[in-house]
Amino acid sequence: MTRLHRSIARGALAAALATFALLGACAQPKAPDAPATAPPSQTAAPPSQAPVQWQSISVVYHCAGGVSLPVNYLNIAPDQSLAFVYHQSRLIPMQQVVSASGAQYAGLGEQGNHRWYTKGKRGWLGLTTHGRETLVLDDCAEATATTYPAK
Repeated sequence: MTRLHRSIARGALAAALATFALLGACAQPKAPDAPATAPPSQTAAPPSQAPVQWQSISVVYHCAGGVSLPVNYLNIAPDQSLAFVYHQSRLIPMQQVVSASGAQYAGLGEQGNHRWYTKGKRGWLGLTTHGRETLVLDDCAEATATTYPAK
Protein backbone atom coordinates (compact mmCIF):
# COMPACT_ATOMS: atom_id res chain seq x y z
CA MET A 1 0.00 0.00 0.00
CA THR A 2 1.47 3.31 -1.02
CA ARG A 3 1.82 6.30 1.29
CA LEU A 4 -1.04 8.03 -0.58
CA HIS A 5 -3.34 5.03 -0.11
CA ARG A 6 -2.48 4.80 3.60
CA SER A 7 -3.15 8.51 4.01
CA ILE A 8 -6.48 8.22 2.20
CA ALA A 9 -7.41 5.18 4.27
CA ARG A 10 -6.61 6.94 7.54
CA GLY A 11 -8.49 10.08 6.50
CA ALA A 12 -11.57 8.14 5.36
CA LEU A 13 -11.57 6.05 8.52
CA ALA A 14 -11.24 9.13 10.74
CA ALA A 15 -14.06 10.90 8.90
CA ALA A 16 -16.29 7.83 9.08
CA LEU A 17 -15.64 7.27 12.77
CA ALA A 18 -16.29 10.93 13.56
CA THR A 19 -19.55 10.77 11.61
CA PHE A 20 -20.67 7.64 13.42
CA ALA A 21 -19.69 9.09 16.79
CA LEU A 22 -21.85 12.14 16.07
CA LEU A 23 -24.72 10.01 14.78
CA GLY A 24 -24.47 7.74 17.80
CA ALA A 25 -24.55 10.68 20.18
CA CYS A 26 -27.59 12.10 18.44
CA ALA A 27 -29.39 8.75 18.40
CA GLN A 28 -28.98 8.06 22.12
CA PRO A 29 -32.23 8.88 23.94
CA LYS A 30 -31.76 11.04 26.98
CA ALA A 31 -32.73 9.28 30.18
CA PRO A 32 -35.16 11.17 32.39
CA ASP A 33 -33.57 12.82 35.41
CA ALA A 34 -34.05 10.83 38.61
CA PRO A 35 -35.54 12.68 41.56
CA ALA A 36 -32.82 13.96 43.88
CA THR A 37 -34.38 12.26 46.90
CA ALA A 38 -35.53 8.99 45.33
CA PRO A 39 -35.51 6.10 47.77
CA PRO A 40 -32.95 3.38 46.99
CA SER A 41 -35.72 0.94 46.07
CA GLN A 42 -36.86 3.22 43.22
CA THR A 43 -33.49 3.81 41.58
CA ALA A 44 -32.54 1.40 38.84
CA ALA A 45 -29.05 0.50 37.82
CA PRO A 46 -28.19 1.83 34.35
CA PRO A 47 -28.47 -0.82 31.66
CA SER A 48 -25.17 -2.30 30.66
CA GLN A 49 -24.11 -1.26 27.20
CA ALA A 50 -22.02 -3.60 25.15
CA PRO A 51 -19.07 -1.89 23.47
CA VAL A 52 -19.66 -1.00 19.85
CA GLN A 53 -18.07 -3.63 17.64
CA TRP A 54 -16.66 -2.22 14.45
CA GLN A 55 -14.21 -3.25 11.81
CA SER A 56 -12.41 -1.24 9.16
CA ILE A 57 -10.90 -2.88 6.10
CA SER A 58 -8.66 -0.98 3.69
CA VAL A 59 -8.43 -2.68 0.31
CA VAL A 60 -6.61 -1.76 -2.87
CA TYR A 61 -8.07 -3.30 -6.02
CA HIS A 62 -6.24 -3.57 -9.33
CA CYS A 63 -8.73 -3.06 -12.16
CA ALA A 64 -8.72 -3.47 -15.93
CA GLY A 65 -6.54 -0.90 -17.66
CA GLY A 66 -4.01 -0.85 -14.82
CA VAL A 67 -6.18 1.32 -12.54
CA SER A 68 -5.64 1.03 -8.77
CA LEU A 69 -8.79 1.58 -6.72
CA PRO A 70 -8.52 2.14 -2.94
CA VAL A 71 -11.67 1.22 -1.02
CA ASN A 72 -12.17 1.52 2.73
CA TYR A 73 -14.96 -0.45 4.34
CA LEU A 74 -16.41 0.38 7.73
CA ASN A 75 -18.52 -2.40 9.23
CA ILE A 76 -20.50 -1.14 12.22
CA ALA A 77 -22.85 -4.10 12.66
CA PRO A 78 -23.88 -7.11 10.57
CA ASP A 79 -26.44 -4.97 8.72
CA GLN A 80 -24.58 -1.63 8.71
CA SER A 81 -21.65 -1.25 6.36
CA LEU A 82 -20.16 1.68 4.47
CA ALA A 83 -17.63 1.82 1.66
CA PHE A 84 -15.46 4.80 0.79
CA VAL A 85 -14.26 4.50 -2.81
CA TYR A 86 -11.45 6.78 -3.96
CA HIS A 87 -11.74 7.23 -7.74
CA GLN A 88 -10.48 10.03 -10.02
CA SER A 89 -9.37 12.18 -7.06
CA ARG A 90 -12.82 11.94 -5.45
CA LEU A 91 -13.87 10.18 -2.27
CA ILE A 92 -17.24 8.52 -2.91
CA PRO A 93 -19.08 7.54 0.30
CA MET A 94 -21.44 4.59 -0.12
CA GLN A 95 -23.84 2.59 2.01
CA GLN A 96 -24.47 -1.13 1.63
CA VAL A 97 -27.83 -1.96 0.06
CA VAL A 98 -29.68 -5.22 -0.51
CA SER A 99 -28.02 -7.46 -3.06
CA ALA A 100 -29.07 -10.82 -4.45
CA SER A 101 -25.49 -12.05 -4.52
CA GLY A 102 -22.26 -10.55 -3.20
CA ALA A 103 -22.35 -7.02 -1.81
CA GLN A 104 -23.64 -3.80 -3.37
CA TYR A 105 -22.96 -0.26 -2.17
CA ALA A 106 -24.93 2.79 -3.33
CA GLY A 107 -23.41 6.26 -3.37
CA LEU A 108 -24.62 8.76 -0.78
CA GLY A 109 -25.60 12.37 -1.38
CA GLU A 110 -24.27 13.90 -4.58
CA GLN A 111 -22.55 10.60 -5.36
CA GLY A 112 -25.87 8.70 -5.33
CA ASN A 113 -25.51 7.63 -8.95
CA HIS A 114 -22.44 5.47 -8.19
CA ARG A 115 -22.61 1.75 -7.40
CA TRP A 116 -19.79 -0.49 -6.13
CA TYR A 117 -20.34 -4.23 -6.48
CA THR A 118 -18.21 -6.97 -4.93
CA LYS A 119 -18.32 -10.73 -4.98
CA GLY A 120 -15.54 -12.57 -3.22
CA LYS A 121 -12.30 -10.70 -3.92
CA ARG A 122 -13.52 -9.09 -7.13
CA GLY A 123 -15.44 -5.88 -7.78
CA TRP A 124 -16.68 -3.39 -10.35
CA LEU A 125 -17.80 0.24 -10.26
CA GLY A 126 -20.90 1.49 -12.07
CA LEU A 127 -22.34 4.93 -12.77
CA THR A 128 -26.02 5.55 -13.55
CA THR A 129 -26.93 8.48 -15.81
CA HIS A 130 -30.32 9.03 -17.43
CA GLY A 131 -31.55 5.71 -16.05
CA ARG A 132 -28.74 3.63 -17.60
CA GLU A 133 -25.84 2.14 -15.72
CA THR A 134 -22.41 2.28 -17.32
CA LEU A 135 -19.43 0.28 -16.14
CA VAL A 136 -16.71 2.69 -15.01
CA LEU A 137 -14.19 0.14 -13.73
CA ASP A 138 -14.34 -3.57 -14.43
CA ASP A 139 -12.45 -6.68 -13.48
CA CYS A 140 -11.14 -5.26 -10.18
CA ALA A 141 -9.21 -7.83 -8.15
CA GLU A 142 -8.21 -7.41 -4.50
CA ALA A 143 -4.46 -6.78 -4.35
CA THR A 144 -3.95 -5.86 -0.69
CA ALA A 145 -6.19 -5.74 2.36
CA THR A 146 -5.59 -4.50 5.89
CA THR A 147 -8.10 -5.04 8.70
CA TYR A 148 -8.49 -2.87 11.82
CA PRO A 149 -8.69 -3.83 14.56
CA ALA A 150 -6.43 -6.67 13.57
CA LYS A 151 -7.82 -10.10 14.27
